[in-house]
Amino acid sequence: MPRSLLALVVILLACPTAAHAQSISFDEALALGEDAPDVRGAERALESRARRDREISDITSATELHLVPGIRVLREQDRGFEGSVGVVQGWSLAGLGGARRRAAEDERAVIAAERRALALERRIGAARAWIELSVLERQLALAIEERDIARELEERARRAADVGVITVPDASEVSAFHGETQLAALAAEGARLAGALALANAMAAPAEETMHTTGDAPSPELPGHDELEARLSDFEGLPRVERARLAAIAARAREAERAAAVGPTMQTGLQVYRESPDGLMIFGQLSFGIPLVDLGARERSLALEEAERADAALETEELEARRRAVEIAHEVDHTRRAEQTLRDVVVPALEALVSSREAQMRAGETTTMLLLDARRRSLAARSRLVQMEGARRWAEVRAWLMLATRARAERVEER
Repeated sequence: MPRSLLALVVILLACPTAAHAQSISFDEALALGEDAPDVRGAERALESRARRDREISDITSATELHLVPGIRVLREQDRGFEGSVGVVQGWSLAGLGGARRRAAEDERAVIAAERRALALERRIGAARAWIELSVLERQLALAIEERDIARELEERARRAADVGVITVPDASEVSAFHGETQLAALAAEGARLAGALALANAMAAPAEETMHTTGDAPSPELPGHDELEARLSDFEGLPRVERARLAAIAARAREAERAAAVGPTMQTGLQVYRESPDGLMIFGQLSFGIPLVDLGARERSLALEEAERADAALETEELEARRRAVEIAHEVDHTRRAEQTLRDVVVPALEALVSSREAQMRAGETTTMLLLDARRRSLAARSRLVQMEGARRWAEVRAWLMLATRARAERVEER
């Protein structure tokens, strides 16, 4: 169990109320995601295979024991028990035991790569779900803030309508706007709950309605666009590509194992024969099985089909890795520029517009409709900014996780 996860479990056991609150930091989400049942299942499967594969022997067929009891009945002076006992052991001359061990080793490498791929997918899924939940929480806070402002506007509009400062239709527009903000807050709360459940699913943790994020997502330092794309395109060692490559190797190893299984064989044996009344004879046995035709043609054909499909799957994964590299590098650059535009241009301009409309409204120089329209546009822009900031964080974290995985693979290769 990773140290960070062990520390988290100790904290949760020592503080039941904290566990109920379900306050999840970004690092905790990644740690819990990597400890998901499918990841632990792959780890246990690898341990089980390693333990049982150690029992693979060079003896590839059962030892045969031949018993032939009998009795001599003719010639009274020779009557008595007689029979033979023989032991025969078969051996593969095609190296079946070694082929089995090599195939088993290659299959274990596939399981190990699968475990790494599952762990990476869980980390990425947990990171994305955590960031999305943090965005939904901030959007909910914005919706509640706007709902409260709309309530105050409605109260002021009602009082103004009572004294004839604004018309009744204008007061109705403000009431309708308040209703819209209430519905928006309810929708945001529903989205937040869905995000919390999605995070629980990504972490393979019990779902809690009160689950919420705490702290910030990391803001990793990344290279420029071209260098980032180049480094991400170096997909050697990435778990999914490595899994596909090892699966192709394992498929070829199974084909070799099936070929060895129908290769030439040799049998050695010993036979002890008792002949009445007091004779005893011992024979040795040596026989060979020589396949004059390919007895495993069908099995080898299926294995070769599997190997060809595995080779094609490897090519597909390599192409997909290249596509992801271009996509991730572009997404980092795109979301950064979009967030900057929203933060520096759109949101300040609309907030200034709201302030101007409010001042004009107080001076009687504009209509309620124009003020409410400005508030709607400002709220939409602020919500979009929160969403774009989350998209930028997700793009950066995704790139960071992919680079970290590649660096980890390089360190393993160096050992």
